Amino acid sequence: MVGWSRGISAALAIAALMPALAIAQDEGVDEDAAAERPPELTIDESGWTGGAYSRPDDPTLIGYCGISRDYDNGLTLVFSTNLDNQTRITLINPEWTLTPDSEQLIQLGIDGRGGEGPAIAASDTVMVIPLGELPQMIEALRQGNVMTITASEEEFAFPLTGTFAALPKLGECVAVARELMADIELPEGSPEEAPPETASPTEPSADGMPLEALVDILTAAGLEDLSFVPPEQVPETEMDLRYIWQVGSINGALHQRPRPSEAIEIDGFSEEYLALLESRCPGEFIVELSESEVFQERYALRTGRAECLTDESASVLEMAFALDQFFYSVFYHEATIEDAEQAAAETEKIANLIRELAGGEN
Repeated sequence: MVGWSRGISAALAIAALMPALAIAQDEGVDEDAAAERPPELTIDESGWTGGAYSRPDDPTLIGYCGISRDYDNGLTLVFSTNLDNQTRITLINPEWTLTPDSEQLIQLGIDGRGGEGPAIAASDTVMVIPLGELPQMIEALRQGNVMTITASEEEFAFPLTGTFAALPKLGECVAVARELMADIELPEGSPEEAPPETASPTEPSADGMPLEALVDILTAAGLEDLSFVPPEQVPETEMDLRYIWQVGSINGALHQRPRPSEAIEIDGFSEEYLALLESRCPGEFIVELSESEVFQERYALRTGRAECLTDESASVLEMAFALDQFFYSVFYHEATIEDAEQAAAETEKIANLIRELAGGEN
């Protein structure tokens, strides 16, 4: 397990909230010149806002770029990268009562993979997690579904909504800022002393989604009182059954299959899955399928309902077929006709979260 090195100034998190343009104007910089600054230095993308920020030791100079977003858990999440490509995560929680300059060990995971390392209390309500220069971490944040951070004896889940589009904007901002600062003699030392190492939860498992990531996704979607069949007891099937869970009186499951190419073949995946279901139905098989939804020209979602009717019984499957960076997945809930509304509601919660994570909603 790789940790983060120590050493980051407490003043940095406060300075990160102060836009470089606003400070420069306060210092008497020509407003017309400020207005002509490159558009890349202002970011408003997929629910994330920010741009170029000043150095804490010289407010007339750009020190780094950052983007932030407010979450329903009461926290503000900030990603920032300085001109030396050192990245950090900042958490702001007005309810915290941290001891300034204190350090604690935190756990950070992306879709169930991650590591532990130190975080610094920049103030009583601000915590800074230095990540260093690690492109694969940025890519994991960009491609991931949910980031979890365990800090101050609490676990916080952050759906990574919009990061696929917003983090490249952060990189563009840094590149432009570096060009603008190239001919300026900067003070010695970086305005952010982020270390070069961190955990690297970037490689997808050939076995599919880890259980921890699934729990994070279902919880973020709003499913409650979940219980899971131990993974080693999940039977093998043609469609790679990964997990089985129960929510209330209905059963849920996740099937996954690796994505073989960049092509979007969600229709073929869903129809193949339904063909397997029909082959196992001893009675009448009825299907309703939605039109496929495609997000950012690389992700997809399709929802559906299947009924298997016999003289003795009737069962309903509510399904959400999803395509992410690495896998085709189907989340489903199975129920009797009497519990069909709950199955539909729980599955729709998952579909709505997938839309949000894929950039369909912000």
